[in-house]
Amino acid sequence: MGQGDVVLEADQPPGGSGHVVYKTRWYVLGVFSVLSTQQTLMWMTFSPIADSTRTYFGTTDNVINLQLAYGCIFFVPFVVVVSWLLGRSDQGLRQVMLLGAVLDGLGGAIRVLAIMHPRAWYSMWFISIGQILNALVGPISMASCPKLSSIWFPPDERTTATALASLAGNVGSAAGFLIPPYVLLYFSMEALIIGQAVEAVAMMVLILAYFPAKPPTPPSATAVVPPKTTKQLWREAVDALKNPSFVLIVIIGGGAGGIYNIWSSMPDLILSPLGISQTWAGWLGFGMTVSGIVGGIGVGRLGDTVFKGRFKLLLILMYSMCTASFVYLTLSLPSLFSPKALLPTNRWVVLVACTCAGLFQGAAGPLFYEFAAELTYPVPEGTTAGLITMMNNVACLAVIGVSPYIPLLWLNCVMTIAVAIATVLLGFIREDYRRSRLDQAADAKDAVPTSRESERLLPPPADSERTEWDRLHIN
Repeated sequence: MGQGDVVLEADQPPGGSGHVVYKTRWYVLGVFSVLSTQQTLMWMTFSPIADSTRTYFGTTDNVINLQLAYGCIFFVPFVVVVSWLLGRSDQGLRQVMLLGAVLDGLGGAIRVLAIMHPRAWYSMWFISIGQILNALVGPISMASCPKLSSIWFPPDERTTATALASLAGNVGSAAGFLIPPYVLLYFSMEALIIGQAVEAVAMMVLILAYFPAKPPTPPSATAVVPPKTTKQLWREAVDALKNPSFVLIVIIGGGAGGIYNIWSSMPDLILSPLGISQTWAGWLGFGMTVSGIVGGIGVGRLGDTVFKGRFKLLLILMYSMCTASFVYLTLSLPSLFSPKALLPTNRWVVLVACTCAGLFQGAAGPLFYEFAAELTYPVPEGTTAGLITMMNNVACLAVIGVSPYIPLLWLNCVMTIAVAIATVLLGFIREDYRRSRLDQAADAKDAVPTSRESERLLPPPADSERTEWDRLHIN
């Protein structure tokens, strides 16, 4: 029995369907979420304190901005590696977590070398190396969320677990707006960088000591997926991209989500016509991020209960309200459509509009992961999440690339048009809850199907179930 197969205390004894739910799932989710939060907080270290960073290290704004850009630059190639590791072995979740913990710990430790001689020519090289290692953890914390929930959580908790895991990084973003400025106010740059290094190394030690790959008995039929070869994983990724509904999920969840990530990262510039201060803009960014976290967790729970099997309707509701929020915000500021605001406004009106936009956009994020897993089963969750997050970062890089050539106020219009188009495109998705139906069918006949490749292990279905069986396992 391997380290990832340690016997754990269960919420319910084996029996009935043969599936067991373990209390340790909350430990696994908690450790994953803390690593994701810590990674994002460390990734954002220097952007909220750009002036102090420039003075302390004697560097430039371009170099400081590059530290944040590393996240998008290295995400796209490395998410392929993460998706491959998640799908090639039933130990995949543990393997990527060990890798992420080591990368994050090393990144934090290497950054400490920069503060020994902060004005030396090589100091920012140490910072950059540490930031790159930290950035490589981003694909792990984003692409692994639905895989974790599928392995450890029962079907009626999967969407909630995915929401909690995927939004943990947003907690780090929200903290990133506040913690670095206050640490510099009361302590020093040395204290900030050393403190983050200690956190990263502590998480590395904890995960290396104990992070189980999977429970001894799965919580559902579809939680069991056999190891796959690189060729199989590649073929399944191609098959997923042949599914028009999944492609729409990638475009909407990844594309519109990526544009929003850039838009929400520069509230002081986008809202400059209101003359808001950097401090007020920081609180605005904090408010948008927190509202997205609250919305995501709330909607995740709704996806497991009231809207179970109706993700499309829930997404349309979220994006319709998000569109309305952006339309109001765009008309309240000078824009592409008018050099003057078309609606009366003040900073508090803008705060409400931005908070609502963050609430509904954040609420939709976890649903895309789970909807994609349902549409494409038995394609591994790490593969579908990897494709969505890859599109997200490609969209981020595209906006970063064109932003120097367009007025920043146009980004409000771009964001409004993007979410409006996304709302329309959601209507063309054909719902198909393959994974959930297979869980229900397996429970009904006390079988544990795993995937297309392991169909030979399954008992033959009854005649009344033949149509559903063939639909899920053939072609």
